[in-house]
Amino acid sequence: MRQLRIVFLGAERVGKTSIIKQFLYGSFQEATEPTLENCYNETVCLPNGLFQQVQIIDTSGSNEFPAMQDLNIRNGDDFVVVYAVDDPQSFHQAHSLIKKVKDIKGKDFSRIILVGNKIDKTNSRKVTTEEVLKKSVTEEMLCFTETSAKLNCNIRCLFQIILRNYVKSDDLYFKKKTRKISKCKVKSFSGSCVKARKTSVQSLVYSLYTKNNYINVCPA
Repeated sequence: MRQLRIVFLGAERVGKTSIIKQFLYGSFQEATEPTLENCYNETVCLPNGLFQQVQIIDTSGSNEFPAMQDLNIRNGDDFVVVYAVDDPQSFHQAHSLIKKVKDIKGKDFSRIILVGNKIDKTNSRKVTTEEVLKKSVTEEMLCFTETSAKLNCNIRCLFQIILRNYVKSDDLYFKKKTRKISKCKVKSFSGSCVKARKTSVQSLVYSLYTKNNYINVCPA
């Protein structure tokens, strides 16, 4: 049975480790040590009710070992590229990483999700949702979502997108009785997945903000 490899990429201190631990263990730590590279091997429940072995690779944001990063990209199946909404530089670095993934995996490779984390920091936010939507649509980014690892907002939806796409693209999965990942418990934050069209980005942002506090966007 082939193991699904999910690689997390992004600058330092954007919350890659926090997103992973919130999903797997339902825990969050405000202060964490810089990650060199961590690997998590788990069995998760797929959207179709079957179970899948998953390896989540948490890469270093410092890029001190570019050869290791290249190896992870070559061996990865799905990629989560994270930036922090209060750090514009991390957003620019995220797009550089997406370009690197496409350079290595091929220009038509589409299993990449761009994630804006730390949406709980509303007062210090510097990267707007509309700005990311416009850039994602014009550069044909296939999937974009915003999360808060601290508030456990949209974390489960992020992984559901990955696992749902895996079910559609790969029939290699197996049944195994094991624990299911606990459901996201969010009281004041909600999200919905919608289709984005190139001609309606502004109206899309407006409708989402009037309907939901935060969003998940999967451009067509």
